[in-house]
Amino acid sequence: MDLTLPHDWKARPHQRNFFRYMERGGKRYVGVWHRRAGKDTAAVNWAAMAAIQRVGTYWHMLPTLRQARLAIWDGLGKDGRRLIDQAFPEPLRSAIRNDEMKIQLVNGSIWQLCGSDNYNSLVGSNPIGVVFSEWSLTDPRAWDFVRPILAENGGWAIFIYTPRGRNHGYTQLEIARSNPSWMHEVLTVDDTGLLTGADINEERKSGMSEDLIQQEYYCLAPKTRVLTANLEWVEIQSLLRDPQDLIGIDEEAKDGRRKLRRAQVTRSWRTEKECIRIELENGSAVVASTEHPWLIKRPWRNRNNEKYVWTRTDQLKIGDAISHCGLDPWLRDESRDAGYLAGIYDGEGCVSRRSVSFGQNAGRVLDECLGIMEAKGYGYYVINNSTRTVGCSLHESLRLLGSIRPVRLLGKAESIWNGVFPFNGRPPIKIKSITVVGRQEVVGISTSTKTFIAEGLVSHNCSFEAPNRGSYYGKLIEEARKDGRITRVPYDPQLGVHTWWDLGVNDPTAIWFTQSSAFEHRVIDYYEGSGEGMAHYARVLADKPYAYAGHHFPHDVQVRELGTGKSRVETLRELGIAAQIVPNLPLEDGIEALRGLLPLCWFDEEKCRVGLDALVSYHRKYDEERKCFDSKPAHDWSSHGADAARYFAVGSQQTRRYQTPPRSQRRPGWLAA
Repeated sequence: MDLTLPHDWKARPHQRNFFRYMERGGKRYVGVWHRRAGKDTAAVNWAAMAAIQRVGTYWHMLPTLRQARLAIWDGLGKDGRRLIDQAFPEPLRSAIRNDEMKIQLVNGSIWQLCGSDNYNSLVGSNPIGVVFSEWSLTDPRAWDFVRPILAENGGWAIFIYTPRGRNHGYTQLEIARSNPSWMHEVLTVDDTGLLTGADINEERKSGMSEDLIQQEYYCLAPKTRVLTANLEWVEIQSLLRDPQDLIGIDEEAKDGRRKLRRAQVTRSWRTEKECIRIELENGSAVVASTEHPWLIKRPWRNRNNEKYVWTRTDQLKIGDAISHCGLDPWLRDESRDAGYLAGIYDGEGCVSRRSVSFGQNAGRVLDECLGIMEAKGYGYYVINNSTRTVGCSLHESLRLLGSIRPVRLLGKAESIWNGVFPFNGRPPIKIKSITVVGRQEVVGISTSTKTFIAEGLVSHNCSFEAPNRGSYYGKLIEEARKDGRITRVPYDPQLGVHTWWDLGVNDPTAIWFTQSSAFEHRVIDYYEGSGEGMAHYARVLADKPYAYAGHHFPHDVQVRELGTGKSRVETLRELGIAAQIVPNLPLEDGIEALRGLLPLCWFDEEKCRVGLDALVSYHRKYDEERKCFDSKPAHDWSSHGADAARYFAVGSQQTRRYQTPPRSQRRPGWLAA
């Protein structure tokens, strides 16, 4: 029986770039796609094709084995078929193991579902293709485990997910962006066209949180157009690679007026933030963070006798009027008529305050110019004198120059607009609708004027930083990053190092390494391991060049093990580690203690990378049925690093700062081994 792969399935337009890249030998793909865009369906069908072409083992890995079974192994498509039955039809299989979620193909290849919560159980395998589904929720150590295997055998890796804050998912996308051999795609609902606003509103009405809506549907939409000083409208994301001066406006009114100014871009960045979509009565729309300020005309005057005030996006109401500079985005006109008109302006034109004009005797040339201007919708006026002077208003002058782009006059265009009040005869535009779209990865900029023009609207500087939804510590880690407290933090031999442990047997063991001084805590290192005995961790400590002042453990280290009858405290003592017990506070109290401690912490960016990812990712459990967060944290890969940090917060309240071991004890005997 002949089979065509993909079997009984056709890639949608937005999935074809992914297939083309992989079919041409691509090795690393990062796809940040919105929910219901068919991430897993595309990846499983590609794996079926790859497994027939090259014999080997292929994994499809989700955050947990349970998710893998529910979402993929037992998952049904719209037609009621299981995904695995569609992608791997019976003639393609030679055996199937339901308990191991494994399919063996007729050519000897194996396709298997895995969970990153149990990747250690896969030791000894040699996969040549791995899909990391929901990568932003997956234990990032799974990639560290797989990467050298794929590097050796020339295999491929696919990362598909929706964003979950600035964690390893964010980092993976940045890696892909900077590596020309990787392919990356970020697809929103606007890119795929699969879902309408009504579809998303239905999700909202059903109780889906706004954070989740944004993470699942809108991934990255930095396409807002801003006006440059060179009279071009460019997407704000272009300023990341090509900074340009913009047209801004006075942040505060002077003599009751705000005027246009040249604005230098002093900083640009890409991040994530909760966002709101605003639709205006003129048909335009813009997406902004909840706290992003716009210049709004109020029906009353404020205490400073002003009607125009900066107002946060989340404080806007339907019917509010946003100040519009009178300049809707235009495109460069490269037609023959535009070139002809640009030549006339460059040869016969001049600029003045608020206007551009040219002079021409009555006749064929003048008639042709006026005909072109009328056909293209440029407003103008004619002054009858010895020659005919054709002039334009401020807004028409800028639109005309920006569109036809006469070279000589463009160099002088700033004299038209700089220092000019732009609102004469230009009423603000009322808001027609407001839609909360949740978190979105966006581009933010800061300018010298603290303002710029976005989609024709008067906008204040951006401020975009946001943690993962439901994250306990994400906002505090972002504040540390913004404050420059995540950097290189060197070990200080004059201060003792304290270690803070979360112990695991089947779960990983996590260790933070800290030094404390008068007003700060320096977090200099982090280590996490799994499936190892205490002797392994003793060697890890010995291999590091630190002088230890104390080793701190949770209270359960005192529990005796059934097999040996000894407690871990005793085992540690035999290894030369004197365990100090952290007070056993309720979980909620420990979380609050860490929240209070984090603003005092400095983190080594490289050595603490995995631990920082854990802190950002540690989150409250989400109840899908009740559509709300539980009061308890979710237990996943991030729990171990977060728990060890919690013990650090609780235990540091009992630990004296400046605690430095005596010189004779700085390298205990077991460390010298």
